[in-house]
Amino acid sequence: MSVELEVEKALFARLAALSGLSYSWPGVPYQGTTPFVEVHGLRSGSDRIAQDGLSVYRGALQAAIVHRADGGLPEAMDQASQIKAHFPTDLQIVAGDYRVHIYKAPDIGSADLDGNTIRVPVSIYPQTFG
Repeated sequence: MSVELEVEKALFARLAALSGLSYSWPGVPYQGTTPFVEVHGLRSGSDRIAQDGLSVYRGALQAAIVHRADGGLPEAMDQASQIKAHFPTDLQIVAGDYRVHIYKAPDIGSADLDGNTIRVPVSIYPQTFG
């Protein structure tokens, strides 16, 4: 399995460990109701940082809280804060043969109204060396 897939798998497992939330995973049709967490892994590739081939892999994990628009914003913001707290800066996660480091505090983005739902994105910033 590639470094990127190992990292994504570990990040998804860490996110899924939060209880009380339903998830919409990439490539899997979501059949549930709101609220839920819409998950996207964004890979940015690698940069070689040493002559011996050592590379740094960075990307982002986007977890957007999707809630009903009519009064769901406070709960969505609370759930976004829970996700942010679950991925603190300097967290280390084992991903197969690699260690994933959360190198920056997650960002909670602005709420976005989309018809009858509201989305509050949380961006998580992992890196690993391989």
